[in-house]
Amino acid sequence: MSEPALTALVSARTGMELSRGGIDRALGSYATRRERELGLTPNSFVTLLASERGGAELERLVNSITVGYTWFFRDPGQLAAIESLLGGELGRPGKVRLWIPGCSTGEDAYSLALIADHVGREVEILATDVNTQSLEHARRGLYGAWSVREMDPRFSAALTRRGARSYELSPSVRGRVAFARHNLIERPPLPSDAATWDVVLCRNVLIYFERDVALRVLNMLARSLAPGGYLVLGASEVMCEVPEGLEACYVAGRLAFRRADPGATQARAKSGAQSSGTFARDWLLAPVTPAQPTRLVSVFPAAAEALRDSAPPPPQPTATPPSDIERELSAGHRLIEAGDVAGARLRYLAALGHDATRADAHLYAGVARYLCGEIEPAFYNLRAALFLDETLWPAAFYLALCHENSGHPAEALQAYEHVLRIHDRQHATHATLASVFDAWREDLCAVARRRVQAANAVARRVG
Repeated sequence: MSEPALTALVSARTGMELSRGGIDRALGSYATRRERELGLTPNSFVTLLASERGGAELERLVNSITVGYTWFFRDPGQLAAIESLLGGELGRPGKVRLWIPGCSTGEDAYSLALIADHVGREVEILATDVNTQSLEHARRGLYGAWSVREMDPRFSAALTRRGARSYELSPSVRGRVAFARHNLIERPPLPSDAATWDVVLCRNVLIYFERDVALRVLNMLARSLAPGGYLVLGASEVMCEVPEGLEACYVAGRLAFRRADPGATQARAKSGAQSSGTFARDWLLAPVTPAQPTRLVSVFPAAAEALRDSAPPPPQPTATPPSDIERELSAGHRLIEAGDVAGARLRYLAALGHDATRADAHLYAGVARYLCGEIEPAFYNLRAALFLDETLWPAAFYLALCHENSGHPAEALQAYEHVLRIHDRQHATHATLASVFDAWREDLCAVARRRVQAANAVARRVG
């Protein structure tokens, strides 16, 4: 566990909520080792980090606790939406300016470059991250087999094998992306020839920020868009409010947020046309004020305890050793705690290989797949979890999110109503979860209730 002064300093400099994903433990371990190497006390180490001469040391620390992961063509449905924007739905000719904050090791940015080349669109792509080691990795364009395992076959020619399990991206593709260090709590970068961006892809970054910081960052991202530009977020960000100046809409069946274009709005008003985002905005809007802990942008689970508490209690310990499935589930929970959702996903799927009738294993696998952007596979696991145990309300909640992200509000409404039925029935029978997860339960059930109320309000207006 890290010292309070160190935690406060790092949180202030990065905006991160250090309790998420095991970051605080990684910070404590790093600080202990580094203090020993430098011969410093904890207080002296914090003083060094806070000083002007401690810039390089702070950069090294941030690199150690922000080790991200991604891969080529992660979340194909979301990339199909961006391909649709580049192909013409953006509604403007000429060069498209794209910014990818929190780019990690660069696979997302290069995926966009490949798509832009395929549709014949001129683009300027800037990918930024606070981790300088990840940026150097991205600039090299050298990736392992795991990163390229889901490469779209259309673009396999862009890779050249280097060794047994290593692949190099072609120089022509690497040349289409610029990388730079940037902290999202700072002023946004600008395109080379404009003051705003046409598309911002910020995937699974906001989940690591404290609530107030996440709100400020969201508003900053909204302001960085050109009129008619699009903000595309990761699947794990649960929106309780639409950022000011944006409207929720669907692009190729996926949820996105569009900056209002005054000229286009006036033209629609004169023609009597209705904004394509009206229903989606009604569906998502009206600020949700759930019970504490409040979140504007939340990831669930924030820790493995939340997952464990969301499912029926496991069998009581016995003298016999744990089964293969229990070992896999436990390993998955540890990886979730460490922030390795992709690794946890593999463990949960391995658990299902031992017993495909376990509702809790389907729940864990479905949530992990959703957080990895695998919407269609997540549908299967979450539905299976509810089929095997209809009281697993987190499965219904995540099923609703899958439907929302896939552009199916009616199906999402049914899933949210299922969440509320379970919630009300368990409260009536006093079958609540006696744990820290109770706070998350009320928070997310409040989101479900607001979604249902918004949908009913739309139905009354239409009727």
